[in-house]
Amino acid sequence: MAETQAVENETLSSDKKLSVLARIQMEPQERLAVLSMTGVLSGGVVGAYLGGRNAGWQYLAEKAHNLPKTTEGWYYYHKWKNYKVIVAGVKKGAYYGLRIGGITALYQKIEATCDEYVFGEPCMWSSLISGFSVSFTCAVLARLSKSSFRRIVLLGSIGGLTMGGLQDALSWYDSGIKPKYLS
Repeated sequence: MAETQAVENETLSSDKKLSVLARIQMEPQERLAVLSMTGVLSGGVVGAYLGGRNAGWQYLAEKAHNLPKTTEGWYYYHKWKNYKVIVAGVKKGAYYGLRIGGITALYQKIEATCDEYVFGEPCMWSSLISGFSVSFTCAVLARLSKSSFRRIVLLGSIGGLTMGGLQDALSWYDSGIKPKYLS
């Protein structure tokens, strides 16, 4: 009984070996799917909150000149306000969710591509390239002013470098193997 359980545990652990390109204990395709969905969900929640809040304020501003005076009037006021809040929340949630999910997927795809084809292993330089590329793309698409453009690209690059450095430090701690750029 104990021998079969030990063999099963050994088989399970040998099946779950990670490739050289794994980061945060996930393969590139798995990481792309998980983090993109996380981006979609978190963007959706934030967008739904902001859209609903703004719709509630807008409804109040539009009806402030003629507020209801009866109980029935207040019932319908809140009923229609809630409809407007829900619809605006769903719209803005979908907008933000798809936007943040797309940005996350782009970041992860560029990072995985650099890991595989440029460096051959995960390193912080591919995270830096990914952070720079995504922030540059977002800044161009948003048509930001020069100062905002510089700030966004700098923050994206610093964020990418920081994420890559932290991932390399965790990998070094777990495996005991130094990253190539430190050797």
